[in-house]
Amino acid sequence: MALTQAVQIIGGATDAGVVASTGQTLFGGVMDPMTFDTVSVNIMPSDRTVNVDVAPQTGQFALRLFPEDLATGSAIVTVTAMSSADDTVTTMPVSYEYESGIVTDGISQALSRITYGPTADLYSRVKAIGFEAYVNEQLNPASIGDAAFDGQDFDRLIRNLANNNYAIGNADMDHRMAHAAFSEKQLQEVMSEFWSNHFFASNKGTQVYLQSIIDREFYRENAFGRFEDLLLYSARSPLMSQFLDNDQNRAGRINENYGREILELHTVGVDAGYGDEDVIAVSRVFTGWDFRRTNPSMDSVPQEHEFEFRPDRHDTDDKFIPFFQTTIEGRSGADGVREGEELIAILSNHPDTRSFVCGKIVQRFVADLPPENFVQACEDAWVASDGNTREMLRAILLAPEYTNDVALQNNKAKTPYEYAIAMVRALGARPVNDNFFGKVRHISRDGGYDPFDFALPTGLPEVGDAWVSSATMIASYRTATQVVTRHGEYGIDLQSMVEDAGVRTAEEVAAFLLTIATADRYSLEEYEAMVDVLKGADGIFDMTRNEQGAFDRATGLLIVLPSFMLQ
Repeated sequence: MALTQAVQIIGGATDAGVVASTGQTLFGGVMDPMTFDTVSVNIMPSDRTVNVDVAPQTGQFALRLFPEDLATGSAIVTVTAMSSADDTVTTMPVSYEYESGIVTDGISQALSRITYGPTADLYSRVKAIGFEAYVNEQLNPASIGDAAFDGQDFDRLIRNLANNNYAIGNADMDHRMAHAAFSEKQLQEVMSEFWSNHFFASNKGTQVYLQSIIDREFYRENAFGRFEDLLLYSARSPLMSQFLDNDQNRAGRINENYGREILELHTVGVDAGYGDEDVIAVSRVFTGWDFRRTNPSMDSVPQEHEFEFRPDRHDTDDKFIPFFQTTIEGRSGADGVREGEELIAILSNHPDTRSFVCGKIVQRFVADLPPENFVQACEDAWVASDGNTREMLRAILLAPEYTNDVALQNNKAKTPYEYAIAMVRALGARPVNDNFFGKVRHISRDGGYDPFDFALPTGLPEVGDAWVSSATMIASYRTATQVVTRHGEYGIDLQSMVEDAGVRTAEEVAAFLLTIATADRYSLEEYEAMVDVLKGADGIFDMTRNEQGAFDRATGLLIVLPSFMLQ
């Protein structure tokens, strides 16, 4: 810092003196830290007064303005440097006037919605390149260097698997968590989870265990692909076929399960207005869509399967579907599969499908109750791009109101899965050994989020109400606490992280940890609590001594803060 007076605020606000109405950290310094070790801060018109520590070597300090301080649209901050050794030694008070404004840099939205949570490095990167550049970068994952992630060889988690459903399920979830926690291709992973959940399928007492890993890899590689391609893949998936009984669907013995769910859950939605006749006709279209094993002589390894169309099981008559006012021409032999492909094309281009699927995408990225303007922007992009997910996301994420509408920020709760991954990222945890993911996996599962033990074809819920019960949260907290109290086993080293960030006082450290963990959205009460636990019973936080106990307390507090639970 370049100080020109005994005490001053150096940064945090814009050059025009504008601070974020949602809260802003300000940074300052004293010219003589050997004399002045405390700064008294008075904020008007809230009339909040607080003393903040000064770092002894650098003379820097941090203070936080909260929405309560900016309720009138402006605030006057007066700082006075003092000596704790002699309360008669002070500097002349210096006042600064700030205007509150809407944050438009998009950092909070970027780090809370299109990633699995902030990290210190990611926060700095988005701050440097800007939200729009970061979104465009994330929408082009092939351009993202991911050497650190690739160097960990997390594919080892899904190699050499035994023919065991439980072990494969664990390996699959661990592999997903590795991508979510450590890959730089964050938006790709968010969307691969979205599509896996939208086209939800799990093992139902069959031998297609391995298909869950194969399908997830497809949804990851095609996270920004065309909806029609994604729908066709799911319809052909052996995992989906056995989950929704389409392998039992044949001419003369129709099974309506898949025919119903492709309408209700995958495309037009339950409220579109179709009826039982439509379900039956759609089910007839998909007769003969089955799968077969491809490694029949290898019983010591997981079974592998692929799609197979069986003409002898296919209903070759014409199928009139009243809802679409369309007749699917019956076909025989190998051409029978074209009926399902034709119907998938119709479904993928139907207005109700666009509305339903876009509503779910907007629900994931914007609000539990999807705003209509975002849904419409998604639908328009769908039409213009032939259902290209990349362009649909671009239309949502780069809409101006996405980053400047305060009502859209801090309005969604994390699922237990998102909570577990965000904890890993915020605390800088690292897989010291291969048991690392087991405990992280249990944080999610103990909170009720387990795609391998979920029987409903709806997929796991996105809305916050499903995950914010006290029982759900306490179950996740209990397992998370076991991780943070054994920080060395999980590569957690907050002290080194803080030292690398160059912050030293309790107030600076509190602001840094909370900014990273909550994407810079936290309350006055949370900030004061964090400062208190850092200072401990003696009221002193000193980075020159061993403060591991302080960081342990801070870690325990951070993972249960309400703001950390928000997406």
